[in-house]
Amino acid sequence: MFAVDDLRLIRDQLVKIRRSSYFERPLLDHSDSLITLIDYVDQNELAIPAPIIMEIRRILFSEQMFLSGSVSGEVPYEVVFSLKLALGDWGHKSDIITTALLDDQNFYFRPSKGIWKFVANTIPAFQLPASQYSLIQIAFPRLYRSKPLFAIPLYHELGHFIDLTNRVSEVVLMSMNPAPPQSQSMLVLNHLREHFADLFAASYCGEVSTSLLILLAGVQPASFTHPATTVRTALVTDFLGGTQNVLIDAFQSALKQLGMPPLQIRYATPDIAKYFDNMRPTTFSTTSEIHGIYLSGFKYMEDKRQTQTGVWVGQSQKEVVRIVNDLVEKSIRNFDISERWKNGNP
Repeated sequence: MFAVDDLRLIRDQLVKIRRSSYFERPLLDHSDSLITLIDYVDQNELAIPAPIIMEIRRILFSEQMFLSGSVSGEVPYEVVFSLKLALGDWGHKSDIITTALLDDQNFYFRPSKGIWKFVANTIPAFQLPASQYSLIQIAFPRLYRSKPLFAIPLYHELGHFIDLTNRVSEVVLMSMNPAPPQSQSMLVLNHLREHFADLFAASYCGEVSTSLLILLAGVQPASFTHPATTVRTALVTDFLGGTQNVLIDAFQSALKQLGMPPLQIRYATPDIAKYFDNMRPTTFSTTSEIHGIYLSGFKYMEDKRQTQTGVWVGQSQKEVVRIVNDLVEKSIRNFDISERWKNGNP
């Protein structure tokens, strides 16, 4: 069967990528479990219905692509480290953030159909692994791989994961009174999902999350999939300014109903100037400052692009962008390394 041939090819790729020096333990465990699953399907091909094998193939094609991207030297590990911290705030400590690099200027979150839930329901004879991880599949432009300040929209994509996993926007939609016309419900749901992801990103990165939205995509009118840019930025402005807003209240009510944390400011802006003014990485007092460095770093970069003083005099705008992004990377990396040593996990 062609699907089994594909699974064998995926197995070969999993064996290759698990040898990477960049592999972390959860990624290694998950890959090993997938290899065991493929071996079982291969050995029991005739006993498993073809549609089930084809669905396993579909899921694993996506998983191996994102796993491959997550172990390459091009992955922005510092950004992924920041996203993992945010993920923990929402109770998703056993999920794995995986990344894929794109050759176009696009960011997206791909929902992952849980492989183990599917296997448990369709192949009950298979012994499920002790640790069952779910993959959070996020893609971003390859050109931004060493530019953490350009990868801030990944917080927005993580917001989509939190929303879709917990059906936050769906709860808001069902609570609307009056309810939107049936013909408009999907449009409204799409807009709610974008609004939630915007608010999620702003809770970690502040106003820079929507500033980048305009810089990357421009000011866009409303569409079937997205609200108008001006409406999106206005909602974020209300959230960051503490202004009463009916939609924000609806999201907060839905989160409370679901037993989830509220949307709130989760960043603190570190004083990076005294370090960056000497082209040195900064230090962090709290993990909230790791999220805050994206806002502080972006503002610092924009300031030095316009007005250069001290050691920055004579640097081209291109070099300013490169160096500031490098300083942000090194600051987060230093914190990660020091914390690993403190916890006995170098």
